[in-house]
Amino acid sequence: RAAGIAMAYKLIEAAQSKWRAVNAPHLVKLVRDGATFEKGKLALPDSECVEVFCQAAGVDE
Repeated sequence: RAAGIAMAYKLIEAAQSKWRAVNAPHLVKLVRDGATFEKGKLALPDSECVEVFCQAAGVDE
């Protein structure tokens, strides 16, 4: 068990050097709420949530 945990730790430690940092933390909430992005642009849904997404992204309707 200890060897498995140590191996997992070392693998994660090695992998994190290649992870990309979140460079738009204000968009994380949008993604959590189900927003989608197409080619880096917010794809607004056809629903009542448009206002919420626009406000959170700082986009005027």
